[in-house]
Amino acid sequence: MINPVWLRSFCTLAEEGHFTRTADRLHMTQSGVSQHIRKLEEHLGVALLVRQGKHFTLTDAGDRLYREGQGIIQKLSSLGQIVGEDPPHHGDVRVMCPGSVGLKLYPKLLSLQKIHQGLSISCRFAPNLDVEKAIAENGADIGLMTSPPQAEEIDSRPIASERLLLVTPAEVKPPTGSRF
Repeated sequence: MINPVWLRSFCTLAEEGHFTRTADRLHMTQSGVSQHIRKLEEHLGVALLVRQGKHFTLTDAGDRLYREGQGIIQKLSSLGQIVGEDPPHHGDVRVMCPGSVGLKLYPKLLSLQKIHQGLSISCRFAPNLDVEKAIAENGADIGLMTSPPQAEEIDSRPIASERLLLVTPAEVKPPTGSRF
């Protein structure tokens, strides 16, 4: 594999046409640029430059390396940015929750996907323990539960509360002391 630092030095040298200007542009010494070119030539086993005093021209191999190397250097330069991007409304999201929560949540998730075409949400209904296990094992990105998790490694916080209503037949009497 070609050392990308050497390749960058070579491509910059081919663009600048001068060792001193290349060194200035790359914030290094002229001897450092010369060393990168020498190491690159040794690694590839071919001469990349024809040196004529303080001037040089590219060999055929040097010309081919420069043409191909430019694209590689550009891609390497943008790679960090591409990898670091995390658009908020693009990508796959795995949600897991009990059915009681999911029935309310699912229509909202579908609406969100319609608004953001690059977003793909999969929602799986499961009991609390299965949700907890999926979160602990990285089987879900977001887990919603109706009770606090038991596993210490899971960080959780309440996001909502809901009053429950119990519907019973008329003949069922509430327990004494209840608020019914």
